[in-house]
Amino acid sequence: MRSDALLLDLAVRQGGVIREEQALTRGLSKGAIFHRLKTGQWRRVARSTYRLIGMSDGLSRTRAAVTSLPGAVASHETAAEIHSIPHVRRGMAVVTVHSQTTHSFPDVVVHRSHDLSPDHIDLFDDLPVTNLPRTIVDLAALLRRRHLAMILDDLIASKRVTIDDVQGVASIVIRRGKPGSAVLRGLIEERRSMPNSNASRLEILGLATIRDALLPEPEMEYSTQIRRSASMPPTQINGWPSSGILDAGTHKWRPSNETDDVIGWRRSTDGSCCASLGRT
Repeated sequence: MRSDALLLDLAVRQGGVIREEQALTRGLSKGAIFHRLKTGQWRRVARSTYRLIGMSDGLSRTRAAVTSLPGAVASHETAAEIHSIPHVRRGMAVVTVHSQTTHSFPDVVVHRSHDLSPDHIDLFDDLPVTNLPRTIVDLAALLRRRHLAMILDDLIASKRVTIDDVQGVASIVIRRGKPGSAVLRGLIEERRSMPNSNASRLEILGLATIRDALLPEPEMEYSTQIRRSASMPPTQINGWPSSGILDAGTHKWRPSNETDDVIGWRRSTDGSCCASLGRT
């Protein structure tokens, strides 16, 4: 029957499942639905949700849950995988629903939330998924501090998110007693204490090393375009001697050029030479 073909195509896009109203609007009667359930052609997996095709990978299970659960959104580890966030477990099926709705689905982890704003949701191939800042905030409840810090710093260094983005969501979501709130708040405050709150992982580690060693607080510079004139030797940046640039992408020194956005070598007040870290 044409209705069955249409429903199979739909099920493929929805993780192997359909809702009862989708079957009814495509020409099947309730009697026909009952017959398919009775004969084993279909299998009920949740209220008014039927499995037509077996699809067991994490993304398919997530799609099935989103189809069945009102307002469900891919989140946490699933969102991290969709956004290609590194260092997070792959192959999981995780969704978030409103705290007042149904909150169970076979082989899917379902979180409940009362503060999932439409502004925190993106679409990935027609699948609603928490955006990057919201996903970071959600992961704070699951990951150790060092693990979360590494993810946050990697995303900031690659300019996929800013500390303002994360803090904007955190100010709405985190609260006293909520798992991960204290850890995330501490990481945000720590990065706010940096002269550049969107510093790279290398900058953060460098400053932390100096502070842990109880050395004097370094004089930090800000990133600026190089401006050379005919009277400025090519080995100087903004009037200070520079032997090259520390490239944050390769972690290697290389000769500077006129288009680099850098911080170079600078001579301190006691005459010694120190390097200030920066991205190019």
